[in-house]
Amino acid sequence: MSWQHDKQRGNRHERGYGTFWYKLRDAIMVRDHHICQVCLRQDRLTPATEVDHILPKSKGGTDNPDNLQAICHGCHE
Repeated sequence: MSWQHDKQRGNRHERGYGTFWYKLRDAIMVRDHHICQVCLRQDRLTPATEVDHILPKSKGGTDNPDNLQAICHGCHE
């Protein structure tokens, strides 16, 4: 199954996940040492695979680094 354009949400660039996001994502991963920050708060060391908005953009969150954290796939779901 190939990726299809989401007519309601738009493509990744329209949602704000273009080149700028990938550079910011890399910086957040380095800042957080590629460790899941949610797990770290629970005294677990888990490799991070994603960057998450602490306050979702849909609820007024921004791409400010203070609102971003490295996170593992399990915590992100």
